Amino acid sequence: MPRVFSAVLAERQGAPLEVLHARHDEYVAMTRSIAKSENCELIEAAGIFASDPRGDALFLRDGIHMKAGGRELMADLIYAKIKALDH
Repeated sequence: MPRVFSAVLAERQGAPLEVLHARHDEYVAMTRSIAKSENCELIEAAGIFASDPRGDALFLRDGIHMKAGGRELMADLIYAKIKALDH
């Protein structure tokens, strides 16, 4: 997730930024919980994106959809996970 959702997104969603961040945190927690309960592999993309030094530059103005750099990072994460599972 980008460090800060954009004001444009908040306006479109009709919700304050704090609410959007809370919703995203709930989504991430549910995803982790389901993956654990179903014994599924999970790529911790939210944490990886949040700690990437490029930060919000990986995302479009809405703070959700990825630019080319974000898509490349996600592809690299998926590739690494598949490669690790193959060994």
